[in-house]
Amino acid sequence: MTKDWLVAMGEPADDARIGGKAAGLFRLLELGLPVPEFVVLTADAWRDADAGSLVPVLDRAWQILGSGARALAVRSSAIGEDGAAHSFAGQMETVLNVTSREALATAVETCWDSLHGERAKVYRAQAGEAELAGMAVVIQHMVLPTAAGVLFTVNPASGRADELLASSVWGLGEGLVSGALSADTFVLGRAGNLLGS
Repeated sequence: MTKDWLVAMGEPADDARIGGKAAGLFRLLELGLPVPEFVVLTADAWRDADAGSLVPVLDRAWQILGSGARALAVRSSAIGEDGAAHSFAGQMETVLNVTSREALATAVETCWDSLHGERAKVYRAQAGEAELAGMAVVIQHMVLPTAAGVLFTVNPASGRADELLASSVWGLGEGLVSGALSADTFVLGRAGNLLGS
């Protein structure tokens, strides 16, 4: 049912329907951490929607998030991404600064299409992964950070589980995950001690 295609903050969420990125946001909320307001368009919508059935769902999302009062980030949240073996970081699309209802619909399509995009296919082939099970989409208020980054809880360069790898850039993180900007990179121990940069 279309009414089940949208999950808002504070509502029960099933990781198998909302994808890795959205599941992480819900975990942050459970920990009491601040998270910009968001809704999740579930993978059910990706599987079952047609243009007509999606309209009221996106209208509701647009309304929940303030009807354009703040710019939105529309973020892919693939089922099976952010896993223990492979993160899929930067492989799917995010559309930033969405400020109209029409642009929201286009951004959702862009995220859905990225599941089968060339970049994602190459990554899956190199990782020996099969197709991901579906695509949910996080629709979230934008933040304008001084700096942003990615933290790996297992160092992907060494495979060491006792090391964290943090990469950061000034401004939005999009330049980091797309590879357009050079990052400051830090290797940390589990206690937060700096091991290298």
